[in-house]
Amino acid sequence: MPSAAPVPRGPSMLLGSAAGLLERPGCPACRYVSETSDGYLAWFAAEGHYDADLLGRLCTSRGMCPPHTRRLLAQPGARVRLTAVYRYVVEAALRDPLARPAPCLACEQVAGAADRVLAILADDVMTQDRQAYKQHGGLCLPHLRALGRQGRRLDLLWPTRFMLSRLGEETVSLETLAGFSDSDEADREENAGAVPEHRAADRWVCAACWVAAGVERVLLAKAAAVPGSAAAPGDTGRRESAALCPQHLRDAARGRGRRSAVLAGQAGCHAARLLQVFAGRPRRLGFASGWLSPRARKAFAEPDCPVCRGVHAAGAREVARVARRITAAGSLDPDDGLCCRHVRDLASSHASAGDAAVQAAHAHGTLLLAELVHAHAAPARGSGQETGRQEPGAWRRAPVFLDGAVSGGRPAG
Repeated sequence: MPSAAPVPRGPSMLLGSAAGLLERPGCPACRYVSETSDGYLAWFAAEGHYDADLLGRLCTSRGMCPPHTRRLLAQPGARVRLTAVYRYVVEAALRDPLARPAPCLACEQVAGAADRVLAILADDVMTQDRQAYKQHGGLCLPHLRALGRQGRRLDLLWPTRFMLSRLGEETVSLETLAGFSDSDEADREENAGAVPEHRAADRWVCAACWVAAGVERVLLAKAAAVPGSAAAPGDTGRRESAALCPQHLRDAARGRGRRSAVLAGQAGCHAARLLQVFAGRPRRLGFASGWLSPRARKAFAEPDCPVCRGVHAAGAREVARVARRITAAGSLDPDDGLCCRHVRDLASSHASAGDAAVQAAHAHGTLLLAELVHAHAAPARGSGQETGRQEPGAWRRAPVFLDGAVSGGRPAG
């Protein structure tokens, strides 16, 4: 097994001038980030998964994050490719089950792409060509916040005012609030529709992820009722606390009948946060993040999404429940199976029950690894060897074993 090493850059997406970034309508950062993400995952499928250094880093990160993993699972030829990759990733997880994963490799590429395009816009557009910026719509709200957090030497008041004018329009677009189309949205919708109402004794379904998925469904339904939109204009606290993250905003606005109402309500919530930039009426804003007032820094911070909070709290409560049952019984009940992510959470917060949870996960992962090894060798023996009862779907169950959020609480595969 190769040791961990720096991630190869992979395909490099060329960036032109700021004027070139603004030749088309829409957020230029979203467009470049999307192209970079697509290019990186395509490179991974074509040749990156053969790279020993990259494979070593995938082992330390325990694969990629759930959204990027779902995209890998949907790629043509994923079965053979991911069977080979997850053979090593699962083996690494079994060697050190409590190690905290390194950041997702694809997310690092995306973050780097966003930093590059925002740097160009900050150096050129923000100081010179405001008209071109406004004519094509400028940055989406998430990337405007990201620019504000960079603390570059530029005036952020005018792009903030421009964003507030867009949020105040009668019909605000989803792209303005949450960025360009989310390629993971269809997979999340499919997962949400397949989560069983009653969790069967399925060792491939993480109990905490299943509970969290149910809470997420309830909270999204409440968010679709436009929370905070009825608050008085001066009631900024209530409106700000109802602001959703881009992913959950898209999920809440999924239904056609409620889309416009959700967007209008969320526009008000995010505008209430963004108005904090003008607290104290500064003449200029953005010489450095340390110069910003606390209210201005809060305006550019990521929203404290109520759905994210609820999902995290639900998973933590279920982990605590499983820990209590382990303490009472002395072992982990098969009905209380957890993915590796939640096993780590249990071991860190409930040390007395951690050993039993780790042992159960290790036994579970050992069986999965045997299936992956068998499936990896099967093509060399001929397709007739791939029809065993356990082998089909091992490459789909492996990422769910590592993190049940990949399947969103539904049975793997």
